[in-house]
Amino acid sequence: MYKSVLYIISLSVSLNATAQVNDSLNKVIKTMLGEDFYFRYQIDSITARFGNNSAERKQLWRSIDSVDNLHNAVLKRIIKQTKKYPGYNVLGKEGSKNFWNLVQHQDHDTAFQLKVLNLMHDAMLKNNASPIDYAYLYDRVMLNTIGKQYFGTQFQPNAKKKTYEPRPLIDSINVDSRRKQIGLHPIKEKIDYLNRTSYVHLK
Repeated sequence: MYKSVLYIISLSVSLNATAQVNDSLNKVIKTMLGEDFYFRYQIDSITARFGNNSAERKQLWRSIDSVDNLHNAVLKRIIKQTKKYPGYNVLGKEGSKNFWNLVQHQDHDTAFQLKVLNLMHDAMLKNNASPIDYAYLYDRVMLNTIGKQYFGTQFQPNAKKKTYEPRPLIDSINVDSRRKQIGLHPIKEKIDYLNRTSYVHLK
């Protein structure tokens, strides 16, 4: 299942590609994302079948953590070699989003997430990365460091599991204004969407 060692071996070729959009690196990242999502796509079905606190769901998360740990070295190698965020000019819009998705799931290594976030900020200012993706990663780093988010991109079921709610916020009064500035819908609309589509976690 896991090909991370092979990724590292192939990266020296991929990262030295001269094409404007690095197709070789894109293939590596896309394969990694397939591994990443293979288990994550099972979360809802396992939860619905066995429950939130089941042994099956805990085993699934152990598998997810294992994949994330294996990908960590590869992602770090990419950043070390490129010395910048692999934005649209390197990976195209889809590939750049795929890379961001993988970094989003590196919560066990906040220092690395923060490093990528800083590089992504520079890319975003040059229209070379998505402001919305930046906001999501910014919130992940904030939650992993100070326990509060800024843009309200991260949600959880409330204590009674009747509805979703944003995880702790800085300046919750003005969060919708911040969300609008980067192209996100109001908090209430997002909550309504999650309640409709991810209701299995409210049980």
